[in-house]
Amino acid sequence: MRLDAGIKELKGIGEKSAAVFAKAGIYTIHDVLRYMPRGYETFEAPVSFDKLQEEEIQAVAAFVTKQPAVVRIGRYQITTVTVMENDISLQLRWFNMPFLRNTLKRGFLYIFRGRVTKKGKAYCMEQPKCYTPAEYQELKKNLQPVYPLVQGLTNKMVSKAVRQALEQMPNLDDPFPEEIRKRYQLAEYNFALANIHMPTSKDDLLIARR
Repeated sequence: MRLDAGIKELKGIGEKSAAVFAKAGIYTIHDVLRYMPRGYETFEAPVSFDKLQEEEIQAVAAFVTKQPAVVRIGRYQITTVTVMENDISLQLRWFNMPFLRNTLKRGFLYIFRGRVTKKGKAYCMEQPKCYTPAEYQELKKNLQPVYPLVQGLTNKMVSKAVRQALEQMPNLDDPFPEEIRKRYQLAEYNFALANIHMPTSKDDLLIARR
């Protein structure tokens, strides 16, 4: 795939999505590759409920034992489900995501990750992300990039586009001769680009950013 190809060449990006990317100055495959993360997230192992801490972003593993409830308050649809572990309850709450009522299946184990709050003796997470154990295990393996966003653009959209671009890009010529790279201990350009976006380790990220 050519670097000057339009972003609509990537799977899943149509006219509407391309317009959203354009708000961030992303028009081509090259623009996608040059759209650098502003930071990285580490997905830690889920904690037991007795280790929950207020105002911390944490993950828990829990079985859904009841079908989520959906209530309408004004213009909001609020989906809630309560999960338990050793008599400690955690209420999960989402705004305007009624589809979760059918997505979260009773009797299934999920990983929920979000910012923990506490009301009285009950813990709560608002808008937590939910994953299957297999999905979360994949996220734990590497640092996850966090991109600057504009209205309508999500981190998932950017990550998906970047991943496709990295998989399909040609082997790019390095702007520096090998002699210069060795002298100043600089990473090869293709390695640097891949590991700035999708680092395989903290060490590789430091090398790539240098």
